[in-house]
Amino acid sequence: MDQTIYAINQTSLLTRYAYIYPLIISLFLVAFGQPAWIGVLAPMAAVCGFALFWSSIENFTTQKQFFISLLWFACVELISISWMATTEYHGVGILFVYVILSLLIGLQFAIFSNVVMRQKLSLPACFFLPALWVLAEYSRLYFLCGFSWDPLGLRLTTLAYPLQLSAVGGIYLLSYLVILLNLLFFRAWQNRGKGLLGFFIAICAVMISGFSYHLHGAVQSKRSLHVMLVQPGLYPAQKSFLSSYSEHFVHPLQQWWSIIKMLNENYANKADLIVLPEAVVPFEAMSRIYAVADVKAIFKHELGRDVEITDGRKISNADWAQLISNSFDADVIVGFDYREAGNSYNAALYFQPAQENPACYKKRVLVPLGEYLPFSFCRGLAERFGISGFFTAGDTTEVINGTEPCSLSICYDETFPELLREGRKKGAEVLINLTNDGWFPQSKLPLQHFYLGRVRAVENGAPLLRACNTGVTAVVDYSGNTVAMLSGVENRQGVLCADVEMKSRKTIYTMIGDAGILGICLLLTAIFLKYRKPLL
Repeated sequence: MDQTIYAINQTSLLTRYAYIYPLIISLFLVAFGQPAWIGVLAPMAAVCGFALFWSSIENFTTQKQFFISLLWFACVELISISWMATTEYHGVGILFVYVILSLLIGLQFAIFSNVVMRQKLSLPACFFLPALWVLAEYSRLYFLCGFSWDPLGLRLTTLAYPLQLSAVGGIYLLSYLVILLNLLFFRAWQNRGKGLLGFFIAICAVMISGFSYHLHGAVQSKRSLHVMLVQPGLYPAQKSFLSSYSEHFVHPLQQWWSIIKMLNENYANKADLIVLPEAVVPFEAMSRIYAVADVKAIFKHELGRDVEITDGRKISNADWAQLISNSFDADVIVGFDYREAGNSYNAALYFQPAQENPACYKKRVLVPLGEYLPFSFCRGLAERFGISGFFTAGDTTEVINGTEPCSLSICYDETFPELLREGRKKGAEVLINLTNDGWFPQSKLPLQHFYLGRVRAVENGAPLLRACNTGVTAVVDYSGNTVAMLSGVENRQGVLCADVEMKSRKTIYTMIGDAGILGICLLLTAIFLKYRKPLL
């Protein structure tokens, strides 16, 4: 008798808490189903991960649905942006930002889910509601420096054909499709399977559309660009003098020596372009701090020949870059701190052999506290972590007519679609990104950063070159294929040598940018708000 009662109670508990299993499975799918984590799960997350979550809470009260949605998606973000929990260089204060940001994004999702869960979905609502999410997701770009990480559309980019659709409407078109597919699946769930045909038709339409655009031909390669992408493999404490990590600091003269040695060891044929990463060495570009005798000795030791230096007893970081350009007879792009007209910039300079006055790109999206001061009351907090100098943001993207017309971006710039589109629209044939992801060591940040950059190449139909201090140094072609990647651990030192076919294609996204998908979403939202009762 007691065993029977126990069995009944156990069955009752399992039934009562049955919603927990799809809740946990959906959390696992959506949080880890993305390119930087478990790529094979990403398609499942893209088509049914959110629907599984909504189905698990449909019998709760509206209030419970709201709070569970908030906490569920906050947990998704806590996993997705777990790189932000790295306290090594940022102190414990970064954890506060990490948690608050995850909760705010969770709040966005909770409000959206509240609209979805109001009653059984109609077919029109499945097409109108994704517009609300896209507008909410896009709005994140306009707070402080903007938060461009983890757009839902990234979960569709592990499949080659849906990825191609970003060339039509960008990453936010893919976010629209992710929500659309999940709503169609959820609608079929609510109607006990009725509507599954429409769900599968939508999946086929996405795949066929992507395949059709994939067949859109590229301009035939006029020539190959032989590039050398340098990865010094040094973390911030090694690159720059930080009082708490003074024993790790590598003298900048030694840093340059290592770069020259790596270039010489990997220099088999003439390179067209050498790319060094963001803030490759400490000190400003034009500060004269290196003794000429020391510099000559390093070049003599590594290259076996003298270099001509006639300008004074000291040379600058910019002089080093010019010497590399002259010695290897190649264009050189390098990231430096750069001062101009009293302002300091995080910049990329473009050097050409035997030429003066390098072209300059200034980083446009600065990171709060690390690169700029968002509020005056933050000054004391920043100084506690040894940050006292800040940058000024650049305001333009120019095409540099070097070996090939190119558009430069620095680190976080790469995650903002419109910035890279601007360079491509102005005539750039290749996109080049200089990055330093070392501030968040041993995390998923470098991979997440790389996969967002890969989308930029497809959006604009142009090859992408990435040179990182630590992270993912790679070459991606116009359709998102990884042509070459520096393999090994994230802080590996090395030079990636690759022949980049200069194939490209014109894309709808380059022509109209995010205005296309945003315009459609605004129109759908306006119609939905006016006729929401019959549509729902």
